[in-house]
Amino acid sequence: MADNNGENIRARRVARGLSQKDLAAAVGISPERMCLIESGKRKADVYTAVRIAKHLRTTVEKLWPPNKK
Repeated sequence: MADNNGENIRARRVARGLSQKDLAAAVGISPERMCLIESGKRKADVYTAVRIAKHLRTTVEKLWPPNKK
């Protein structure tokens, strides 16, 4: 099951008309890794998170909002 962060990435990716493969290539990771990040099975490192946000024309904070306790 995807977490909210993965859903945020997917929604913005789809809104931009990109496939997982397209976004992965633009960011410099494998499509498999992008799938794992979107599904919530894998966390993106900071460098990858910044590249994903930049390519989706948003901020890391919007894709990965801080947890509120």
